[in-house]
Amino acid sequence: MSKEMTAREFMKTMEGLINSPNQKLIGDMRGGYVYAANTNKPELMYAATEISKANRRATEAENRLDAFKYAVNDVFGTAELHRKMALEIKKVIFNNPATIVFWADGTKTVVKAKNEDFDPEKGLAMAIAKKALGNKGSYFNKIKRWTNDYNEES
Repeated sequence: MSKEMTAREFMKTMEGLINSPNQKLIGDMRGGYVYAANTNKPELMYAATEISKANRRATEAENRLDAFKYAVNDVFGTAELHRKMALEIKKVIFNNPATIVFWADGTKTVVKAKNEDFDPEKGLAMAIAKKALGNKGSYFNKIKRWTNDYNEES
């Protein structure tokens, strides 16, 4: 009959096994099974194996949780929040010939009517287009690129 070990004896013996030159390791503590080659204490080998299994299950659960967090953040997280906020209008000022849009993300966009009558609806639409295309002066070149063919056909 084997005598019961105290927790302190168990930990001391496990530490000795881990630090022992006779210890053999299959895989690693996270994914494999640990056993001691020259020991007559099957309860320690069993405990080391169970610790290894528990570590592997914990790692798998952590990986699933990380994948879940990634999916949730992709749909509802900060990236989506920034995309939504980027085009959320806080205030619009129409001051012929300019349309000034203040956005929820703290930026502003200014567009001006040149060589045409001021139209608040067109000004707002152009400000939204400018913001969506990077809030740079080159936004109109991108619009012209796609509308030139139509203008040439007319």
